[in-house]
Formats: sequence, C-alpha cells, structure tokens
Amino acid sequence: MEEPELRVGGWEKERKRGLFRRLFYLCLVLIVTFLIGGSNLVEYKTAEVSGSSLYYKTGVWNGPFDTKETKEFNGHLKIYSNTYESSDGNSGTLSVVSIRSFLDLETLPISVPNIVVEKVNYHAEQEGLELIGNGFISNEKNEELPQNTVTFQWTAKIKQNTTSNGFFNGHNSDENIEVRVFYWTKPITTAEVINFQTIVCIVFGVNQATINQAIDLVENIR
Repeated sequence: MEEPELRVGGWEKERKRGLFRRLFYLCLVLIVTFLIGGSNLVEYKTAEVSGSSLYYKTGVWNGPFDTKETKEFNGHLKIYSNTYESSDGNSGTLSVVSIRSFLDLETLPISVPNIVVEKVNYHAEQEGLELIGNGFISNEKNEELPQNTVTFQWTAKIKQNTTSNGFFNGHNSDENIEVRVFYWTKPITTAEVINFQTIVCIVFGVNQATINQAIDLVENIR
C-alpha cells in the first residue's frame, strides 16, 4: 500500500523539478540571446524642438547644432544628441539627448540618474563649465511636460585657464551659470512593453529669463 504512494509522490516531485529546470534554462537562453543580439533591436531615435516653440519660431534660439550618435552598454543604448543656442551667442544653450533602449531604463539594474549626471557633466565640460556641488532635485512642476519628468538643478562656474572653446568662455570667471535638467521616459510604440526613449534636456543659462526661454523649447520637443 505504501510503496505505490511513494513512487507516485516521487514522480510528481520529478515533474516539478523538470518544469522548474526547463523554465530556468528558457530564461537563461532569453537573457543570453538579448545580451548578444539585443543591440540589433535598438535604433537611434531623434528628439528635436518643433516649430511650435515661440522662441525657436521667431529665431531667438537657433539649432540644432553639433548632432552626434553614440553607443553605450555594448550598443544596447543608442544615444542621439544635438544642441540649440540663443541667437545672441552668449546667453544660453540647450542640449537634447535622446537615449533609445529596448526596455524601459527604469526597470533595468542601472542608475538612470547617474547616466543623466554623466551627460550633464560631459556637456558642461563642452561649454567650458564646471558644476558646483551635487545639485538637487527640483520640486517644480510643469504641466506642459510629461508627468514622469524629473528636474535637476545646479549652479555652474566658468572654468579658468581652459583650452576648451566653450560657449561661455567669453564671460567673466566669477560669473555663475544656472543649470536646469529635465528628463523623462516614454514608450515609442503603443505596446508600452518594449522600445523606449529617454529624453534628457540640459539647459545652461546666464539668468532666469534665459532659462525660461529654454524651457519653452523643452516643452515643444518631439
């Protein structure tokens, strides 16, 4: 009486272990396949200011300039960037960085804020600036931007004795530059499961008026 029950129980345990093993190998194969060939599923995606922006339409700001395409994480992130400048040539710049990914960056084991800060430091260096301190997350809310928008804020100083031909090199070395950074992630397709774009907007301005003009451009990025 006891022996058949033991055998049946053993068979049930074997079936469960076999099912778990197959699921584990399937997940492992999918992960390896994505790591090896997933980069082929990611393409560059631009993000540019539309003609709806008042300051862009009237020529107060011009661009895009300095467009670049780069790759990170073995090509799993495709990054497209461009820059807009105030037409007076010295008030401010707006760098728009588009990060294309197969999955939402917020769901991956990477730090999106760290990636954003890295981009801000890079563009500050390009403009002959150095960020002061760690900055902070601003509580400002803008109804014209996506609800999931995160805003960072810094003050930057102009580097002295720099060989960089940055946008702000003509300013006095004791003059501070205001920095605002906005970023958000959106799905590219209606599936909202795969194919995502993270947009990072980096604003450098000599005063709040310039910052406000750049925010108008940011509100009209498509």
